Amino acid sequence: MTPAALSSTHKEPDVSAVTSSAAPALPVRVRVRHAVETVRWAPAPRWEGSFADRMRFVAYLGGSMVAWTLAGVGAAAIFGAILR
Repeated sequence: MTPAALSSTHKEPDVSAVTSSAAPALPVRVRVRHAVETVRWAPAPRWEGSFADRMRFVAYLGGSMVAWTLAGVGAAAIFGAILR
């Protein structure tokens, strides 16, 4: 193709100061699924290793206990509201 032919078929992209060129956000369902898969397949910390590794394990264990406790209390509250 000649440069003249290219210039007649080529269109510059529309650029605006008010539109974002970033990719649109993923739907909430997809983001939740990614978070669940990340948590599911992430290796749990182990007690073996340095002091920092042990503290990471303690934080993981404590956080897990708090999360499961809150999940249980939330489920009990939902069941209580349903049965009420």
